[in-house]
Amino acid sequence: MKNVLRNTQQYKLFRPDEKLIIAVSGGADSLALLHWARAHHEPIVAVTFDHNLRDGAVADVDYVRSLCASWGVPCVVGQMTAPLSGNIEAAARMARYRFLARVAHRIGAETVVTAHHADDQAETILLHILRGAGLRGARGMAMIAPLPTDSRLRLVRPLLDVTREEIVAYCAAQGLHPRHDPTNDDTDLTRNYIRHRALPILREVNPRVVEALNRFGRAVALDDDLLESLTDEAWTTCLDASTADYVALSRRAVAACHPALQYRLLYRALAQLSPALTITGERLSAAVSALAVGTQIEMGEGVSLYVDYEALIVGDYETYLIDGMLRISPEQTLTLNPPDDVALGGDWRLRSSWMPFDGENVRLNVAGVQTIALRTRRAGDRLQPLGMGGRSQKLKQWMIDRKIPRIVRDFIPLLTCDGQIAAILYGREWVIDHRFRVDGLPTERLLYLSVSRHTGERSIDRCP
Repeated sequence: MKNVLRNTQQYKLFRPDEKLIIAVSGGADSLALLHWARAHHEPIVAVTFDHNLRDGAVADVDYVRSLCASWGVPCVVGQMTAPLSGNIEAAARMARYRFLARVAHRIGAETVVTAHHADDQAETILLHILRGAGLRGARGMAMIAPLPTDSRLRLVRPLLDVTREEIVAYCAAQGLHPRHDPTNDDTDLTRNYIRHRALPILREVNPRVVEALNRFGRAVALDDDLLESLTDEAWTTCLDASTADYVALSRRAVAACHPALQYRLLYRALAQLSPALTITGERLSAAVSALAVGTQIEMGEGVSLYVDYEALIVGDYETYLIDGMLRISPEQTLTLNPPDDVALGGDWRLRSSWMPFDGENVRLNVAGVQTIALRTRRAGDRLQPLGMGGRSQKLKQWMIDRKIPRIVRDFIPLLTCDGQIAAILYGREWVIDHRFRVDGLPTERLLYLSVSRHTGERSIDRCP
């Protein structure tokens, strides 16, 4: 148990006089932790929890309560009342953490201390490897982490470098009499199978397999920390928008990143939008492999990833489109009289001029045009997009080909010249009609345009 004192000092696990919540089940691990904490830190409060899954649990709770009373340690007891469902192990763990969080807030503590040790760490790392986890899973448990059910609280694991063998020896030396939970012997449970079947076989290959797996986890943690710092830098470059409904990442910026960062950027976007979402490696891999425009991937629990021309959107795609685009009412027709600067609603402004100006987005050849207007689509609209050799196309088909969602098609601004579509403003892109392109001929009459959005002190230009 010398490692515990070393870790406490080296990593500054606890502040002096900080009130600590000690999670105690009555087993050897938590009993050793409580005994050590009582001797080396105060104040402490023991918390024990009955998951209501087996008959002997009540006796374990009574044992912990009685032991705490004899040691002069305050003890808080909780009990699971509603039946657990799904993954019983995971559900029980979350119920326990929620109770620990409630007690911590009630007594004004910020730190919950658990008895996870080196053998637990080895089991966790091996379990994650078998499930195909990436570095985040293969690094195992952290000595200091946010409490899973409440990030305002710290979860500290001071025994993480201590083996089960050392803990058992400590209990014997201190005259402690741990309780035994028979469910820990049930090898139908995956973790117990690893503990009682897999690790003993691996010890035949390497007697110090627990130490080796822990060393592997620490090495992975260093690599993971480096990649996480690189992800922090990439995040500032790639993030376009973040709301309660969606997270949008620049498609071009993400595509320029190494695949390892692409995984992490998508993981962070998903975790930020839906912290409770279980994010599988298979779905992340599918997402990274499918960054083509028009892709939609279900990431789980109703959360989807959409890929459009400008962004990767996690969450509500329609809300993202409506929030981010310049849109005008289908009933609205705005006649332009350059030079002018007109408000379009939603902080958007359209500036037009016959002369170049700073911030212009696009130039059009409007020689011979009498009327310039801004409106939305109408039945029968056609255009001649650049790159089609002067051939015309129905506007409806153009929108379908560009995979423009139906919800926004009726709101996209169209710049018309004498009733003909001269340009379309969709997202950040001006799409110019072939008939109004600028060729540099002396007979041309040029119209200069810019669209910008002013939000507070910030101006966002829409560029071609």
